[in-house]
Amino acid sequence: MDRKRKFVGVILGMAVAMMVLVSPSSWAQRFVTGTSPSGTEVKVSIQRTPPLEYPRRAERMNVEGFVKVGFDISESGKPLNIIVEESQPKRMFDKSATKLIKGMRFDAPEYNGEAMEVTGVSMTIKFDL
Repeated sequence: MDRKRKFVGVILGMAVAMMVLVSPSSWAQRFVTGTSPSGTEVKVSIQRTPPLEYPRRAERMNVEGFVKVGFDISESGKPLNIIVEESQPKRMFDKSATKLIKGMRFDAPEYNGEAMEVTGVSMTIKFDL
């Protein structure tokens, strides 16, 4: 009987772990908006979003929240200068949100056909169980 319980526990644990990796499509935007060097607002399409990892500690405690992250986008579409602007609860999800943004790739930002860096991009990432 103990082996059967252990097996069921392992299966349930795997199911929970799979649910914790939140699908990006459940929250992700299709584009972000930033500012060009000339001050013009520029929309940049999101090319790739890695899976969002729910922190184990937050999962164990049944905690939900959000992180508002600010960053810039390089001429090649990589995020730069990532900072946490706001989070609730404080510091609980910051590392996961920052890791998500670091793994994202964007279309190369352009304005009038010229590649450029875009600044002042902001994104809010929700963490729901």
